[in-house]
Amino acid sequence: MYSFLAWIFIDLIFCSLIIFTKQQYTPDWSSLDKRPLPTWMWWAWKGNNPNPDTVAFMNKNYPPDWTYADFAEQFHAELYGN
Repeated sequence: MYSFLAWIFIDLIFCSLIIFTKQQYTPDWSSLDKRPLPTWMWWAWKGNNPNPDTVAFMNKNYPPDWTYADFAEQFHAELYGN
């Protein structure tokens, strides 16, 4: 019982630390532009074993110097769910 209560207490402390230390953003571009870009976004077509279909799609739809940040301007989710 003591071990269970100790874990509950530790979890509560951990969750409260996450809440107070996470980055806060406001709904405007200047705030959102401060967020870090994910380093994984290129892995599907440039990783150790890229999927040929993904590589073909990226080559057909985006120039070689395309970045993750460039997606924001064109994101409309028209391919979402396909």
